[in-house]
Amino acid sequence: MQLPLDLDQKSLKEVSALAHELLMRESDLALAEQVYAMAKQALNKVAEIDLPEAMKELGLTQISVKLDDDGPTYSIGYKGEIYASVPDANKRQAFEWLERNGAESLIKTELKVAYGRGELQAARELAATLRAQGAAVQVGETVHTGTLKAFIRERLEEKKPIPLELFGARSVDRAFVKVK
Repeated sequence: MQLPLDLDQKSLKEVSALAHELLMRESDLALAEQVYAMAKQALNKVAEIDLPEAMKELGLTQISVKLDDDGPTYSIGYKGEIYASVPDANKRQAFEWLERNGAESLIKTELKVAYGRGELQAARELAATLRAQGAAVQVGETVHTGTLKAFIRERLEEKKPIPLELFGARSVDRAFVKVK
């Protein structure tokens, strides 16, 4: 490789050092992301399994305690949480289940149109004329995650059947600790 005439060894060493630093920073970031994922997993284990189970064994749902003589009082407890996100592979079945079970109002229709920059006015003229104009139009259905979680929580509270796996849902008791 031939170097430009005005490129000196000092400049080359600086580029090399910066390239090395870049590799080190990428490595640091990858390690930090691993540590974050492990810390989050450990936090969730304590918050969703260990602490709620320990409290249940004692017959507690909430308690106020001082963790040390000079410190504040903490409210410790747990409450039911729902996590849900319909996997793409289950969308059609999940939406059909909602329709069969009287919850079709949860399903929202989305219309997405791809227009270029500066074509805002044409986008506003929308609907039937879009396909005739050759615009790329996608029509889809979706259920907002918060709405789905509330619906699932309500079904579970009413002891009504719901296929949790179809909705990518799980119910957990999640602990909390708050300063009073």
